[in-house]
Amino acid sequence: RLNTLQRDKNKLQAQHLGLIEQQKEVLETKVVERTTEIEAQRQEILTQNEELKQQQEEVEAQRDFIGKQNEELHEYTVRITDSIRYAQTIQEAVLPTEEKLSQAFDNHFVFFKPKDIVSGDFFWMLQMDDTTYIAVADCTGHGVPGAFMSMIGISLLNEIVLGKEATSPKDILTQLNIKIRSALKQDQDKNHDGMDIAICAIVEGNGTSSVCFSGAKNGIIMCLPPHFEPTRIKGDRKLIGGFKQSAEKVFTEQTWQLPKGSLLYMGTDGWADQGNPEGKKISTSKLMATIQDIVQLPLETQREILKTTLAEHQKNALQRDDITILGFKM
Repeated sequence: RLNTLQRDKNKLQAQHLGLIEQQKEVLETKVVERTTEIEAQRQEILTQNEELKQQQEEVEAQRDFIGKQNEELHEYTVRITDSIRYAQTIQEAVLPTEEKLSQAFDNHFVFFKPKDIVSGDFFWMLQMDDTTYIAVADCTGHGVPGAFMSMIGISLLNEIVLGKEATSPKDILTQLNIKIRSALKQDQDKNHDGMDIAICAIVEGNGTSSVCFSGAKNGIIMCLPPHFEPTRIKGDRKLIGGFKQSAEKVFTEQTWQLPKGSLLYMGTDGWADQGNPEGKKISTSKLMATIQDIVQLPLETQREILKTTLAEHQKNALQRDDITILGFKM
């Protein structure tokens, strides 16, 4: 009986040891597998870290490249802007000075606001003998291209009037059209540049002023005492220059004897065409209504009200065109 029990005991011990051995082998296998898995994960992490490092180096290289480009772009922008501002100085030098305007008109104002530093709008004045010639023009484009056109226009007007090639406003515009087309070679090239312009020849008399006006798609606003009701005088529907336009153009002109105290306003369409944030233009009718409200105020006050009215309409909308308004009293 004891022997049998001993054998059973030995048998159980052997089975137990076998189970322990099996469990040990299973655990060792799992440890190996887990160790292999952890090593694979470690290698993957190392690989990812290396990739991240390479990506970081690439990002830093791109950042440095972009930073250098931004510096170069900033320097280039500064140089270009400085050049344009110098061009602004040149353009302002050929516009009538405040002193010259004051010699012709005791009471006047100029509201001149380029869209892009230099302007495609220009105003021009020249006194010859007893006649004062004054013009306001809106050239094709704005910024640098418009400014080049404005310089051409000023140069040609001086050439025409000082050279006495024409003395009446309508003939001056006819000559200006011919010379613009010739200067831009518009008979050969499809160059459509040109300008809208209004020009007046004014002769002061005893108690009255003779005003002769001609316009190429640009007009004037006239306010006569005692009521000073604004009257809009339109120019001819003909552009100065343009390759699709006829080289030979005949313009019309009108002449008035205006009483002392009369006011004339000359300008471009920039003020009326300025939009608000919703894109709505301030309009020519608003300009006429504003002039009606301010016409009997001092001219410098009128200028400030026109600026304020425009700013209130424009708000944060970008300026869309050059703006020029001249007002002067006879």
